[in-house]
Amino acid sequence: MDIDFIEKVAKIVKDNGLTVIDLKLQDSKLHIERNHPSVISAKGDAVIFENSKTAESYVETSGSDETDLTDNRIKSPMVGVFYSSPSPESQPYVKVGDVVKAGDVLCIVEAMKLMNEIVSTYDGEVKSICAADGEVVEYGQTLFTIG
Repeated sequence: MDIDFIEKVAKIVKDNGLTVIDLKLQDSKLHIERNHPSVISAKGDAVIFENSKTAESYVETSGSDETDLTDNRIKSPMVGVFYSSPSPESQPYVKVGDVVKAGDVLCIVEAMKLMNEIVSTYDGEVKSICAADGEVVEYGQTLFTIG
């Protein structure tokens, strides 16, 4: 897959109001999620670039490693506001590269004036943080990837 192809698929996603698309063509996979401010890390021979103007993230991987695209994602269980720390003056719960265990608090999602702690369901290293502090997140939106 070349960059032109990825940009064309991203335009189709945007023009049709889609939020997520996964494509598999021969030995390459393409995953596009709209409305995520960043994807911070890559694994193996993954290629990641960002278009900050439209806040779209593009991830392309080669080979048959399904876990990069489907496993170890922590998704928002609700619509709300993402907070990376318990208060504005506190340090974030986790940073990219931190090692977490299942049950560790990763962030807070505020919904209807209630602060909901989001915990890891996996043991491993925080590979990416896919939401920005203070950003509204959607139900099912990927917040973290754990490797």
